[in-house]
Amino acid sequence: GGKAEEQTCFLQDEAAGGRTQPQKKKRRRRKKKSDVFSMLEPSVPSHLSTWVDVKEAIRDKAKELKLGPTRFAACEKPRPDRMAAYQKWIDSGMHGEMAYLAREDRLERRRDPRIVLDGAKC
Repeated sequence: GGKAEEQTCFLQDEAAGGRTQPQKKKRRRRKKKSDVFSMLEPSVPSHLSTWVDVKEAIRDKAKELKLGPTRFAACEKPRPDRMAAYQKWIDSGMHGEMAYLAREDRLERRRDPRIVLDGAKC
């Protein structure tokens, strides 16, 4: 076996007297989960006529996949006392090395989970 050769692309740089310069590749921005979810259109199979039917279908699928108990909670803002307790927990540094938990965008999502998935009900 031979060594794999590393290839570098070069551009002709007229401003540098015709010398070649390494070409920089453009980095694509990774989509955030919230970006991906915002592009989805909610859809319910036609044979499920109520949200109770939808919940049961989800529970059945979870059981089939051996995911364990499946529960649903309302997608609403947390009670003020719960949010205050979380903020105190963050302010005390209890999140340790998980600095993302203290970022303002994450706190906003916790204050209103519908930011993550607009129109979510549970």
